[in-house]
Amino acid sequence: MTRRDGKAARGICAVLGIAGVAVALAAALPFPAAAHSYKFGEIAVGHVWAPPAAQDAEGVPIYGPLLNRGKTPDSVVGASSPIAGSVRFRVSKDGKTSWPDSIPLPPGRPLGLAPWRVHLWLTGLKRSLKNGDRFDVTLTFAHAGKHTVQVLVERTAGH
Repeated sequence: MTRRDGKAARGICAVLGIAGVAVALAAALPFPAAAHSYKFGEIAVGHVWAPPAAQDAEGVPIYGPLLNRGKTPDSVVGASSPIAGSVRFRVSKDGKTSWPDSIPLPPGRPLGLAPWRVHLWLTGLKRSLKNGDRFDVTLTFAHAGKHTVQVLVERTAGH
């Protein structure tokens, strides 16, 4: 290795070390301070979002990551929102739609609520949802209880 290669390698290591410290500090912050994320006991909920929708839309999906950090299984068994008549669990796959009764959260396995897998589905909207709007959704977990998260309306998951 030449002197120049050694300097480049040390520079890369320094940048990676700084990045590692930044990640560790972000992980140590309480969840509400980490932009738009939540922790309810052993359940972590990441950035939750929904696409914009007109008031006459048939339904609106809600997406975002969930993680059970505990050692025992939990599940989302219900959801509600003051801006919708109902909130259900929905899966659309291969042109077929199903409506599961719950969303299982096995220990240590992240789950992303996404268009191609299970997600929340709001119907009976009481107002239109425009880019930049926010609204609350209360999630009911079998073991972790009821907790409210804020949903950000945006065209794609960004934030």
